[in-house]
Amino acid sequence: MTDKAALKPIETHFDGYRFRSRLEARWAVFFKTLGIEYEYEKEGFNLSRPWEWAVRHCDPSVSDQIERDYWVEQRRERPWLDNLFYLPDFWLPSVTSRGETGIWLEIKGQKPIEEEFDKGAWLRERTGSPVVIFVGLPQSWGGGKEDTGYELQGFMDTNMMFAKCTNCGQIDILSPMEGDNFVCPSCSAGYPGKLSQFHPTILAAQTAARSARFEHGENGARR
Repeated sequence: MTDKAALKPIETHFDGYRFRSRLEARWAVFFKTLGIEYEYEKEGFNLSRPWEWAVRHCDPSVSDQIERDYWVEQRRERPWLDNLFYLPDFWLPSVTSRGETGIWLEIKGQKPIEEEFDKGAWLRERTGSPVVIFVGLPQSWGGGKEDTGYELQGFMDTNMMFAKCTNCGQIDILSPMEGDNFVCPSCSAGYPGKLSQFHPTILAAQTAARSARFEHGENGARR
């Protein structure tokens, strides 16, 4: 019987990068097809300072002892808090989300675990840039699906999706709950375009990502 825990993703070459998994490489195809500038594993972070973070964010009306008891319990339940290192998959310097430019993007094959959500939330806190975690292949949200994209910004929003402005061409990450054809914040006032997750170039890039062929897990190429 195959030991599933021992199975490792196939590393894949594409666009000058060596990706740790074919799934990451497919997202790179998506970015390249859309003309999105990206950097793979741009920088690693040490997020292992929970006491400093806790002191800055605890309610000032709460006594020091209560704060201390709370974080002692947190460390007991979440032992990774004191040893938290993070190397985000992608940095997208030109992509926007809710008016902010520059996105950290993490790709997962399945729903993230609590530790991974903690890493994303603390990366957002430390860098000031939005952090989005996508699960699976690039896709548009059609309703009724499981959560596929999470944005961490003090609260967690779900089903985040890529969209493109019909006017200026800006690429944005938004929630379908904001509605398709959301007004583009990057357009000049007076002639705003609409952000659509069903823009033809978004759909074409999703198809390119799904259909890309990678020979022997090494020389990744589209066919």
